[in-house]
Amino acid sequence: MRAGFERIGRTVSLERAKRSCLDKRAYKSRNEARDFAARNRKKYGETADQPYRCTICGKFHLATRKAKRKTRAKAGRGKGGKR
Repeated sequence: MRAGFERIGRTVSLERAKRSCLDKRAYKSRNEARDFAARNRKKYGETADQPYRCTICGKFHLATRKAKRKTRAKAGRGKGGKR
């Protein structure tokens, strides 16, 4: 068994392991993950995929970071505004 996988069931629940590692595509290197993300950007448009090293399998996965939505303060309810 690869290093890290022995943690499943002991310090990491199977559900968390599935969600954060086992159900994701694994890449051997950060560059391999970046290349895959770049191909996806060309094919599907702008995405915010960032590679990260997995603490369970030691390989790299891609995390999709959702853009923060800008919200407008309700009229008169911001700092210094009248109610």
